[in-house]
Amino acid sequence: MSTTHIRPALDVIAELRRGRLQNELSEGLHELLSACQDTGKKGQLVLTITVEPKKVGEHETPRVEISDQVTVKRPRRSVMPSTFYLTDDANPVRRDPNQDEIPALREVPRDFTEPTRSADREAN
Repeated sequence: MSTTHIRPALDVIAELRRGRLQNELSEGLHELLSACQDTGKKGQLVLTITVEPKKVGEHETPRVEISDQVTVKRPRRSVMPSTFYLTDDANPVRRDPNQDEIPALREVPRDFTEPTRSADREAN
């Protein structure tokens, strides 16, 4: 009875695209770890390996093509939403149409001086 030797998957991954897959996985994992640390949220690193058998002649050695795809699903940062009010004709506007407008600020004259504390006491 013969014993079947199973080649370690990491050995095959190390050879895919002449080692570029292994580099891409390392960079993707580093990027993901950093993004998760920054946001405090979870993310995902996905490696998809596709195997396609190739037709060969009857006495040829079987062949396959192995392709891969690395996808980094970074966590999204929380973004505060913007509040809009809808007008009667359903147009979004930033100012509440039912609220009175605050009068515009006026410029203080340059010769204006603040009252001193002693003047404040005398006025009270």
